[in-house]
Amino acid sequence: MKGAVPSSRPQSGFGKMASGFGKGTIFETVASLWPYLWPSDRADLRLRIIWATVLLFVAKLVTIAVPYTFKWATDALAPDVLAGSITFWLISAPVLLTLMYGATRIVMALLTQVRDGWRWKRLTICTGFRSGSISTGRRAG
Repeated sequence: MKGAVPSSRPQSGFGKMASGFGKGTIFETVASLWPYLWPSDRADLRLRIIWATVLLFVAKLVTIAVPYTFKWATDALAPDVLAGSITFWLISAPVLLTLMYGATRIVMALLTQVRDGWRWKRLTICTGFRSGSISTGRRAG
């Protein structure tokens, strides 16, 4: 449009956010959020963060170990591995390695349940809602 006059409307919130984007560094952002991520007066929250991180890494290690259990089970079926009592190795090695795979899957599922249970417990404690109260908006008390 020729001769269009700019709008006198105030800029939307998105425009303000977009125009301010990139003015701070990632380090400034982390420094400003650090008291909320690692509260100095709440040792229980810091302990929860440590345990959640440890459980996250253990769950990832278990997830990484699953393909190796398949590899070991497959390698146990190879003819060059079968030395000595062939019947023993044909039966026991694949069965034991498959059981190891099942155990690692169970551990992975348990760690996921523990992680999710802690999240839900923390959510209900922080918000003060009890079971069934979210749909009605009632607070525990």
